[in-house]
Amino acid sequence: MKTISLHFTWTVLSFLMLILLAPSLAAAEENDSNSSPQIEVDVLNDAPEKATILDVEVNDLLGIDNIDVEIPNANDRQNSSNEGNEEEKLVNISVADEEIGDMEVDVLSHTESSTSSEKAVVDINTEDLVVADDLDIEVLEQEESLTETAYSNEGAVVDINAEDLVVAEDVEIDVLGQEEALTSTAYSNESSLVDIMTEDLVVADDVGIEVLGQEETWTDAPYSNESSLANIMAEDLIVADDVEIEVLGQEAWTNTSYSNESSLADIMAEDLVVADDVETEVLGQEETWTNTSYSNESALADIMAEDLVVADDVEIEVLGQEETWTNTSYSNESALADITADELVVADDVEIEVLGQEETWTKAAYSKESSLADIMADDLVVADNAEIEVLGQEESMTETTYSSEDAVVDAELGSSIIADKVELDVLANKMQMISEGTSEETNHMKKGLHLKLTNVPVLEDVHVGILENQTSTSNEGYTDSSSLLNGEIEDENSNSLLNDLELNVLPMSDSMEEGLEQSRSSAVSLETTDGLLEDLSADVLLARTASDDDMEMYDSGVVEIVSDQFPVTDQMHVGILDRHEMNGINKRYSNRGVLQLDVLSEPLDQLTVEVLTDDQYTSSDGSSQINHGLSLGIDNDLLENTSVQILGREEFVAAGPAIIPNNPDESVENSPEEAGGDTGQTPMENESPAIVDEGTEEVYEDASESESMDENTNAELETGSETVANIDPNANMNTNAAETEDDNINENAISNEEEQDDAGMFGNLNDVSFNGNGMQDGSMLPKTGGFFDGMLLMLLALSLLIGGLTIRKFA
Repeated sequence: MKTISLHFTWTVLSFLMLILLAPSLAAAEENDSNSSPQIEVDVLNDAPEKATILDVEVNDLLGIDNIDVEIPNANDRQNSSNEGNEEEKLVNISVADEEIGDMEVDVLSHTESSTSSEKAVVDINTEDLVVADDLDIEVLEQEESLTETAYSNEGAVVDINAEDLVVAEDVEIDVLGQEEALTSTAYSNESSLVDIMTEDLVVADDVGIEVLGQEETWTDAPYSNESSLANIMAEDLIVADDVEIEVLGQEAWTNTSYSNESSLADIMAEDLVVADDVETEVLGQEETWTNTSYSNESALADIMAEDLVVADDVEIEVLGQEETWTNTSYSNESALADITADELVVADDVEIEVLGQEETWTKAAYSKESSLADIMADDLVVADNAEIEVLGQEESMTETTYSSEDAVVDAELGSSIIADKVELDVLANKMQMISEGTSEETNHMKKGLHLKLTNVPVLEDVHVGILENQTSTSNEGYTDSSSLLNGEIEDENSNSLLNDLELNVLPMSDSMEEGLEQSRSSAVSLETTDGLLEDLSADVLLARTASDDDMEMYDSGVVEIVSDQFPVTDQMHVGILDRHEMNGINKRYSNRGVLQLDVLSEPLDQLTVEVLTDDQYTSSDGSSQINHGLSLGIDNDLLENTSVQILGREEFVAAGPAIIPNNPDESVENSPEEAGGDTGQTPMENESPAIVDEGTEEVYEDASESESMDENTNAELETGSETVANIDPNANMNTNAAETEDDNINENAISNEEEQDDAGMFGNLNDVSFNGNGMQDGSMLPKTGGFFDGMLLMLLALSLLIGGLTIRKFA
């Protein structure tokens, strides 16, 4: 090994000598060929000033002024000391020339003091060279220093120091250099294959290049290790102030944790032409471990820039990923591209994420978010803040709940020009499932287009929905509603005409709860609440059904309008070509007409107008049918229970007698006379017609109401062992008792008017309280006669006819 080192040393020495002497050899050709060198040889010189074993001095050799080769006497300690330092040299070569400068070469030199030691196989020092002012070259050099508190060791295969070069002021080159330092509390170790440091280059002020560099540091607590394939640092470049480039860099340290940072390339630049500071990291990775957590961040490219021309700060991350583990949770974030910019020309802060995904697990919950593109911006020109998500999806799950949301486009604007808040969803889908014990509930909403504006000028809140569908299921039942177009306006202004308005095009709804199934559909539906129009509901081409175990109901109409607290009128119902049917266990009712108008108001109290209507009612007592060409009914303090009918027809068909034997073995049919005897009264004089009070609840809400409609219509006569139910079809419906009972009925209807809720007589189109005879229920038997008898109606018709002819004649 020693022989190899000596061969390598002499080879390097010869090469360097050739380089340094090349100018002299070239100049020697120009000297006089007759000049001869002068050689002096001194062997074993014991002179006190200069003790040498061999001393060869040559003058004018190959054009070199002086060459002195010495082999010092190492045993002469007095002559080998220099300012208290002991020096040893195997060979010392001195070259002096006026043209090429001065050079001194030491072979196997050793300098030692009480605290330091320096060694070198070859040590070359030159002055006033053509290419440099001062040049120092050390081959296989080593320098050690030891004090009471510290120790250091520096070594290199080649160490070159140059000053005042042509291309730079100072240059330092270390090949296979290493530096160790040890104190009572710390240890450091630096090494590199090549380490180049220059000052005042032509293209830069200071430049440092390190190839295969490594730096380790230990202290009482932390440990750090930094390494790189290449590390380039430059200051005051033409295109930038400071630049640092690290290739295949790695950094690790521990304290109470361990971290590891690495990258294929890490470039940092300051004061660029286009930006103030720029840092670019290629294939970077950072890992951190603690006793309770772990994190890992990586990116294909990570670019950070400050004070750009178009923005203040910009960070661009390509194929970035960040993972975090703790004892109780895990999170993972990744993105194809993540761009963050501050103080742009068009916005203050902007963040753009492409193909981003974020997952989070805990002991009790899980969540996942992903999107094709997610854009967030603050302080835009047209809005305060904005968030736009394209093909976004979000899932979350706990022990009792699960929710999922996705949309093709999900946009939200805050404090925009047109509204305080704007929400836009395109092809959105939202689902939520809740499970607690045996109770389960699922809500599902789909939106083709959803637009919501908050605090719009004049209208306040506006909502527009296209192809919206909402479904809810639970243990008790389900609801399903949808519409082609849904528009809502909310205005809290007390003077607003509409206040709350909702418009639906092709709405449909189905529900089932506690055995009651309901469905509703229409072409157009309009509802207003708490405005100047108060509560108004209007439907076009309405179809509505309801059914349970005891009854079935059906409502339809080309136009259906129901209003509460309408101007001038308190309550109003308008039906055009409407139809209402109810089928129960023991009864059946149907109502249809071209026009039906029912009004409750202060001036008129109760007003009913019917055009071409047909009412049919069937129960165990019989069936009745009432037809009106035109019917007008008024009931107030001036005209009590007054009606005008044109082309009206009333018909009642009683059911046959029903025999209910008490003894199954007996079968006896008794006539009414045998059952009850002659009472001197018609059978209906002691019976009051069955009435459903207008103040009762809706048929949709309580099906038992329809069952009570004929409780009072069954006349029961007890005779012997049989009960016979019979209704006399020839009973006089215009007796004083019947009129008195009708008056009481109408008084009860008026007194119960204030107790009706919004879904009462007018809110339920299946309510049959209105017909051509005022406030009569479908179960009431028809009543003929009244204030307008046949003669008066004929006189009234003649008067109208004569009046019409007179007007036509004089017109």
